[in-house]
Amino acid sequence: MKTTSLLVFGTLLILLPRYIDAALVLSSSSSPVTIPELSVDGTSVGTFTGSGQGTTALYFYTLESITPNPTAGNEPFQLIQGMVSDTNTADLKILSPPGLDFETEQQWVVEIIVVDLFDSTAGTATATMTVDVTDEPDPPTFLNLPGSGSVLELETLPQIVKYVSVSDDENPTDSTGIVITLVNTVPAGGPFTITSTTHSAGVAVATVESNSNPGFDYESGTTTWTLEIKATDADGDETTSYLTVDILDVNEPVYIANLPDTQVVGETMFGQIFVVQTIDVDVNDTTLPAFTMAISPASSQPFTIDALGNIEVIPPGLNFADVALWTLTVTINDGMNTDTQILYVQVTDQNTGPIIINLPDTISIQEDSVGGNVLFTLSPYDADGDAATCIFSPNPNDGNFEFNSTTHEVTLVSPPSLDAKITSSYEIIAVCNDGMDVGPSAKLTINVIPVNEPPVILNLPATVTVPEDAFSTAGIFLVDGYDVDGDQVNFTISVSPASGQSKFSVDDVALFDDGQIQIVSNPGFDYEIVDQYIITVEASDGFYTASGTLNVDITDVNEPPQFITNPQDLYMDENTPNNTNLPVVLSVIDVDDDPANLTFDVVPSTYSHFFKVNKVPVLKVRSSMDYENNYPDPFTIQISVTDSVGNTDYLTVNVYLVNKNDNIPVFTLDPYTVDVKENWPGGMSVLTVAATDDDGDTVEYDIDPYSPYIEVDRNTGEIRLKQPLNREAFGGSIQVTVTATDDGSPSLQGVSYINVTILDVNDNQPVFAKEFYDWEIRHDAVFGTYVNSVTAYDADSGNNAALTYWFLMDHVYFDVDLLGKVSVAHDLRAETTYVLFCRAEDNGTPHETSDIAVIRVDAFIPQLVLINVHLGTPVSAFDATARTNLLNTLDTIYAPWRFRISAVKSEDVVTSSSRRLLSSNAVLEMYALANDLTEDIDNLDVAKEFVYRSELVTSMTKDDVGTPSDVLSGTDIVLVEPTYPIETVTEENWWLDTLEGRITLGVLAALACVLLVVLLVLCCWKCCWHRISGWWRTYTCCESCHRKEQPVRTTGWELKPNQKRDIEKKRMSIDELPPKDGYNGPQKPSNKPNDEVPIGGNGGNFDFRYAGRPHPGGPQTMKKKDQPTLILPPSTPIGPVNDKKSTDTSVPFNKPSLLNKKTTPTLQKRSGGGGRVSPEVVTGSGNENPDNRYDGSRFDNVTGRTYNLNTKTGEGRWDVSSSPRNQRRKRSDANLDI
Repeated sequence: MKTTSLLVFGTLLILLPRYIDAALVLSSSSSPVTIPELSVDGTSVGTFTGSGQGTTALYFYTLESITPNPTAGNEPFQLIQGMVSDTNTADLKILSPPGLDFETEQQWVVEIIVVDLFDSTAGTATATMTVDVTDEPDPPTFLNLPGSGSVLELETLPQIVKYVSVSDDENPTDSTGIVITLVNTVPAGGPFTITSTTHSAGVAVATVESNSNPGFDYESGTTTWTLEIKATDADGDETTSYLTVDILDVNEPVYIANLPDTQVVGETMFGQIFVVQTIDVDVNDTTLPAFTMAISPASSQPFTIDALGNIEVIPPGLNFADVALWTLTVTINDGMNTDTQILYVQVTDQNTGPIIINLPDTISIQEDSVGGNVLFTLSPYDADGDAATCIFSPNPNDGNFEFNSTTHEVTLVSPPSLDAKITSSYEIIAVCNDGMDVGPSAKLTINVIPVNEPPVILNLPATVTVPEDAFSTAGIFLVDGYDVDGDQVNFTISVSPASGQSKFSVDDVALFDDGQIQIVSNPGFDYEIVDQYIITVEASDGFYTASGTLNVDITDVNEPPQFITNPQDLYMDENTPNNTNLPVVLSVIDVDDDPANLTFDVVPSTYSHFFKVNKVPVLKVRSSMDYENNYPDPFTIQISVTDSVGNTDYLTVNVYLVNKNDNIPVFTLDPYTVDVKENWPGGMSVLTVAATDDDGDTVEYDIDPYSPYIEVDRNTGEIRLKQPLNREAFGGSIQVTVTATDDGSPSLQGVSYINVTILDVNDNQPVFAKEFYDWEIRHDAVFGTYVNSVTAYDADSGNNAALTYWFLMDHVYFDVDLLGKVSVAHDLRAETTYVLFCRAEDNGTPHETSDIAVIRVDAFIPQLVLINVHLGTPVSAFDATARTNLLNTLDTIYAPWRFRISAVKSEDVVTSSSRRLLSSNAVLEMYALANDLTEDIDNLDVAKEFVYRSELVTSMTKDDVGTPSDVLSGTDIVLVEPTYPIETVTEENWWLDTLEGRITLGVLAALACVLLVVLLVLCCWKCCWHRISGWWRTYTCCESCHRKEQPVRTTGWELKPNQKRDIEKKRMSIDELPPKDGYNGPQKPSNKPNDEVPIGGNGGNFDFRYAGRPHPGGPQTMKKKDQPTLILPPSTPIGPVNDKKSTDTSVPFNKPSLLNKKTTPTLQKRSGGGGRVSPEVVTGSGNENPDNRYDGSRFDNVTGRTYNLNTKTGEGRWDVSSSPRNQRRKRSDANLDI
């Protein structure tokens, strides 16, 4: 009883822990749980804990369901748990991707189940957790990045790299708040930019382009760029992605690296003299460039160049006496680009032995050749022209050849004894000498060709008869062969038809050169199948072959006809060509008749006319059939066979017509034409092409060859632009080939062309042919005289390229018409430089305007510079080419002078006897410039130096009557003379027309002015001295009396009406004093037109520079160094103006005449009185206060001086410090500061 109690108690102790918590429970950490939508992968949501099963429990958790139910693989949660145990828990975590998205789902419900693996009876416990998703700012999303794009190297215009697309989940239908920017490039400083951003259907599309002149170089630069692009939405959220840009290689020119060059070679040189080295920077070029070479002089061609650039001397070689210097023009071409350079070859004189230019060589003769014939003639050549003597040595020397040393002929002796079996080849060594040197030896090889005659067959052709029932081996014919050379004859046979090849054989009978033809055992002849065999017999002696024909006729036994295979199925392709053999077996058994007597035919029926049977017999196509005509499948025809007695059998043929892809797609138009504006963007649809296929196949479109500018939708045929087209780059149009390919087997392709006409858009600015024009015109040219023309070009076409010209500001002296012709509009001033600024504008919309072209026009005195050059050429023959050639010739002969033609006149040339008019020859009015310095815009302020006409005449003539000098012998010039008599200028007007005379006049005038000023100063001092001395005596002696008794009076400097004229005269006299150094004095009103601004300080004086630049052999003349007078429109900038928007009107020349220009004020009259005084000057009233007389000051606008003023009485007097002399000193100091 005690033992039983203990056992029960122990059992309870063991089982008690299992039933303390008998219910399985699952609890979660909390619910609901709030989680941000952008939580990363692995973010903990909550913890699930199982309980109730005691310490022996093995808890295992399962994610039972997620509501709403996601698709497989898109679950946003995952359950993570540890090892199964009684303490095991499960963590619910975020699974990303796909992660959470507030815009898609705001709330999830997760159901978790726990089981106790230790106790299967415990069942399951379930717990749910609600997960609320909170909204967070979402950055925008790149739709096509990371990605890649490409641009071409060496392009100067912007290229579209890629269209970057960005969307924002927070605003799926509105993308206007998205900003796309380029943050950085790797390498740094990449030439890329985002040019524009468009917004459509919730997507922002940014255009990524390369900059203008990006400097891409595939060979030496960066070939791959990485662009960091950032997208920012309206909330400020950002995201970054990357665009990889590949630089594509463009073929670049190949060039010659080691030319031009000069090579010195001896005249005996043969072989290589130079190797042309080329450089091709394109790393992708794998083919060698092609070399060509032009040789000058072209009398002979002693040079050659191979594919590797090796230049060699070849026969006839070089001869110093003929040509001492060769010019080799080498051109290299890589298939797209060329380069041309020159190699000069200088030949040195050498004495050499003669060479044989036509050896080495090889000739062949037959061993049965007839003697006495000339086999070869040597061609010796001596570069020095010496006579050549030649000898020869044959090997072996068996006496078959002889040599004529006079005619250099190699002759076969008569009779010869040639035998190819003994000697098959001879070598003849020839060498020549010129009496001094022996030339190189040369070899002539003579091959002896053995002569062999073919064998013959004496008894063929022939015919034998063999019964069709022959079955044992038997000889049927002995072929009789013969070879005159005694060679052994071997026989072979070929049998037609080929089925008989195994039925016959041939054996050689060597002793008699015969061949035995025999039938083999059981040959199986059948007359009904083959009634005749044709055996072709060939007999060969090892070199030649003879042939003959043996006809073997098989006898027959007559049998009734019967088709062996009946019926038959025929599968025939549609459109099978006429006379095509069809695979129908027309095998017939006829035991009664010869098969040759059987007649086959197609039994007339609905479709019998498409077929025919020949005599072989073979079923052939009579007329092709098209599947698309809907024939029955199958249809039946019958073929009959009839023997000689009329017995007939019929073969039924079931014809199945097989459809083939035999129709190519056909376009509705060929070609297509379409007009496209050159500024239409990429992606724009311009045309739709269409093609049809009669086979009913599906058609797919493509552009072939590939075009980087045009693309086609493969399915619809819609033609779209890939990028904007540039009319100027394509010449106004392009053509692409569009193909349509069906899906048949084999596939067929149709082709059409699309001619795209690119309509012009005014996108090019006119460009002047030159930015600086340098002209001259005689100063006495009348109104409307044509000066010259400016020319500009516009790359656009039509109205967009029609140009008009106009001056930047109206000019008094010149006009320009709409065609760019500049003409004189006003009397010109001699020795003056005029500067004009011209623009060109096209007629497009909107208008495009060119940069400014600067025109310099110098007015010269014709009497000083013009000469008449008489030509022996009629005016009609003096065209533009002759004009250019003459000027170039003169510029070369008389460098550095530059010759110009002022006018072309004519003079009549008549005979002295009959006075008959011969021609109207040209007379040129010409002048010359001493140099070309003024042709550069940087030298605009440099004086243009003309050559005196006396200097020109002296340099160009050799006597006093105008005979051209010897250096002009190669020209058409017959007479040179001054245009105007020299005496009228150089002898009678020395004071005015020469620099020395003008300097003398200037010095004399200056001395006269100095004397006049001195006299004026003395007179003024004498007049003023008496007044000053009298006043001083009165003031010092009786100052008090003077003050009390004397009435109020003005001082000597008071501006009273009756004294105003005297003061004005004195002021004018003082102002006319010579200015001190650095001061130009008050500027008097100019008598020049208002639109002239003189530059250089010389005004309109005749100080233009005429310089006689001494030419070798000519007299010395004086060169002036003063600056020319430049006449410009008012407020016009000096110098080239390249930017049409520039507002800089500064004058780059530091000229006092521009910096210190002043205007003289206009004097005003005072009301109520005479005399010209300033309104601010008031005379005294007579009640002045002696203690405070001058307590103020005023400035006189008329005289520019300051006077002291009594503010009580209004009396005034001049301030001594403001005298004209002191004012000039101050102004002089101011000018020095400027």
